[in-house]
Amino acid sequence: MIKKLIFILIFCLPLIVFSQEDIFLAKAQQSLNKQNYTEAIDYYSKAITENDKNPESFYNRGLAYMFIQRFDEALKDFNSVIKLDSMSADAFNNRGYLFFINSQYDLALEDFNRALIIDSKFTEAYINRGSNYIDMKKYDEAIADLIKAQTFEKKNPSINLELGRAYYKKEEYKKAIDNFSKSIKKGLKDSKIYYNRGNCYFKLNDYKNAIQDYTSGIKLDSTDSECLNNRAIAYDKIGDKTSAENDRKKLGALSGNSEMFVPYETIKYLSLKDSTGRINFSIPTSWRMFELQTEKVSELIASPEPIKNYTSPYNVGIRMSLNLNMKTQYQIQNTDSLLEFWHESILQNSKNYFAYNIVSEKVFAKGSYKGRMNKVMVQFDKDGIKYIFYEYGLAKDNELFFAFFQVPSKQYEYFDPIFDKIITSIDIR
Repeated sequence: MIKKLIFILIFCLPLIVFSQEDIFLAKAQQSLNKQNYTEAIDYYSKAITENDKNPESFYNRGLAYMFIQRFDEALKDFNSVIKLDSMSADAFNNRGYLFFINSQYDLALEDFNRALIIDSKFTEAYINRGSNYIDMKKYDEAIADLIKAQTFEKKNPSINLELGRAYYKKEEYKKAIDNFSKSIKKGLKDSKIYYNRGNCYFKLNDYKNAIQDYTSGIKLDSTDSECLNNRAIAYDKIGDKTSAENDRKKLGALSGNSEMFVPYETIKYLSLKDSTGRINFSIPTSWRMFELQTEKVSELIASPEPIKNYTSPYNVGIRMSLNLNMKTQYQIQNTDSLLEFWHESILQNSKNYFAYNIVSEKVFAKGSYKGRMNKVMVQFDKDGIKYIFYEYGLAKDNELFFAFFQVPSKQYEYFDPIFDKIITSIDIR
């Protein structure tokens, strides 16, 4: 009798049937947990094909896109989440973050505000809005948000990091040092923490402590060229020319060229022009330059590296191109249309990259030319190094000039002032 009863109970258990969507979501979650984001995206996409009304699928796929820095796709997914669930504070916060890293600060602020209306104790949204306020140069608002965030998460080192950034921007260096120190004590280990605190000491003319912090940063990341560069400058300040020179040699070794990193005050610039006389610019005298001329285009490359000809690869350098008769070549001649054509071409090419993130963009005028310049972070493949690019374009009537300024992100701090001088010197005649 007992055996029969057991049989009946087992037999009567409900049969659980998993839908295709459930199966894809389970596999997607497993892939996400293993940080296999591309595979997770594939499974979430299949789940969305089965059911495009589930905001969780779009949200998690958006996260996976963010992890591999495919920000455009992530933005579309968070838009979908918000359409399906207008009370998703997480979606507003993440979409705001995407706007923030794209320097669309007003849009980011709107989303962070919305997230905090939905959840007034959303720590991450306070931190993100604080960071956004820093870049908007609203430092007091940033500090207020970050202090508010601390009431919810006292042990979060990221809050002190951002407070340090805000106080540094306000030139309140002692308060910045205090917050960077608290961030370190709370367990944040990154060369940039020491770099930032070192910069505060540098601003206070405390070069000894600045050098100690830059050294701590280098111990955490021996390839941190910003720490090496600033430590060299600090050594110069205390008259230790030998140590400064050693750091610049290390900078050169990182790039494969010991002559690339020299004190700014020793750099001399040479005014040059292409063989047509149309492109005028200045570069450091130690840089190498090569030119290519055709009937349709005048192109130049210049680099501090030992390039041998126009086709030589480089990590640091610029490529400039003056394209003539755009109407004949591409059936485009309107100034705005030329700039848009150039911009769309860049975006099309970027689809082949592992990551392409626009950090900032601006439109301007230079003489009779209309210009556009983007600062972007580029990573060509998953395991490759990250680069900072300046994409610079000028257009007028039937002509399009563009230049690409390229530098590994770890060397950006040193070369940015040099790029600025070159960009300022560009004159198309």
